[in-house]
Amino acid sequence: TGDLKIAKESSFILPAQTLYKIVKANPMDAFDISHKGDSVTIISNGSIFKLPAGNIKEFPEIAEEDPKNAVIMLPRKTLIDMFKKTTFCSSDEKSRYSLDIAFIKCNTEDIEVICTDGVRLAIAKTECEVPQALQNQKVLVKVNTVKALQKSLNFLAGDDIALTFQNNFLVLLTDEAQITGILAQGKFPPYQKAIPKKTPTKVAVSSQALLHAVTRVQHVIDRQDHISLAFDESCIIIEGRSSFGEGK
Repeated sequence: TGDLKIAKESSFILPAQTLYKIVKANPMDAFDISHKGDSVTIISNGSIFKLPAGNIKEFPEIAEEDPKNAVIMLPRKTLIDMFKKTTFCSSDEKSRYSLDIAFIKCNTEDIEVICTDGVRLAIAKTECEVPQALQNQKVLVKVNTVKALQKSLNFLAGDDIALTFQNNFLVLLTDEAQITGILAQGKFPPYQKAIPKKTPTKVAVSSQALLHAVTRVQHVIDRQDHISLAFDESCIIIEGRSSFGEGK
């Protein structure tokens, strides 16, 4: 914002995706933006764009930053990873609303993000300092909202994100931006029942080696097909079968 010059204050609404495409196509150019009536003119490097301008009163309600709110400080990369490691387990099946939401749970010493599609379950947890006002806070957020927040975080500078909840919003704060997402209503499935209470046998395996093996097997199976894992004394045998063939 150091090179920003405002000749006259104005407020209006623009189509976000269209504006993004214009800026992306001219990343190093200066932009001259003028507003008159129900249109906005953008001039950049010999190009002229005219976009419809909406009334600011039509813009959805957003949460206003309140310095009194308790916040959870998280590394930006950690929050992005938590979203990425869980949202793949969601479903867009409209008939089952609870499978299209992410469950965010603030404990006393950590925060969790949980997603499930009724078959798979993913839980991402990270230790952090949780203010007393946010301890035991549980909220639901639509997965599409979480993915949009994740995408926005990728474009922001800075290492730390302040996370809080305000009225009906999930709010993410950085030094340069405030990102808000509307909370969802409903109940999350009782996912704890799918987690074994006792796990006497544990196996340590390289995540990259496991990913590489599963990737090779998936070439002969569909997304809805299953794979089997057989544990030997010194290795894991991964096998997949489908109408296309089999891989091992």
